[in-house]
Amino acid sequence: MKYSTPRLAVQQLAEDMPADQLQVIGTAAQVILSPSVVAHLPPNFQNIQSLAAAQGWLENMLAESTLLTIRETSADQHQGPLMGFVFVYVDDQDAHLGYLLGEAYWGKGFASEFLAGLLAYAKQHTSWGKLIGGVGKENQASSHVLSKLGFVAEHRDSNGTTFYAYQLR
Repeated sequence: MKYSTPRLAVQQLAEDMPADQLQVIGTAAQVILSPSVVAHLPPNFQNIQSLAAAQGWLENMLAESTLLTIRETSADQHQGPLMGFVFVYVDDQDAHLGYLLGEAYWGKGFASEFLAGLLAYAKQHTSWGKLIGGVGKENQASSHVLSKLGFVAEHRDSNGTTFYAYQLR
């Protein structure tokens, strides 16, 4: 899976990536997975404070889902540093979405941009029925982004997580 937007390149990481590449991505992941970024996320996203922990997190995410990297691109298509991750887990006909964006990139429209790109990609290249994303009640920014893109709040679980869905088919 790979797509681009006017400012971003989003690309799937391979499960069998070489160790040196895993180390580079792991180093960036350690920075991205800061306490403020993961504050509202499940326990397996918490306390990633070493390169080994970041590499372990990456390996788990690769085993459980399709993991995509988000990078800013320049006019000459040069890719910048890792900005964040998108992960997609397909269950029957629906795809479950999660994403992380480094704190330095918050409030600049990047989340809306990479998610709009994912929606366009999914409509053209997948057979998914809908895309589903859960957002903790404290994360109003993500709720706003999903709503703005046409996701509809379907239900809230007992932990206060609201699940949003975007009908693709």
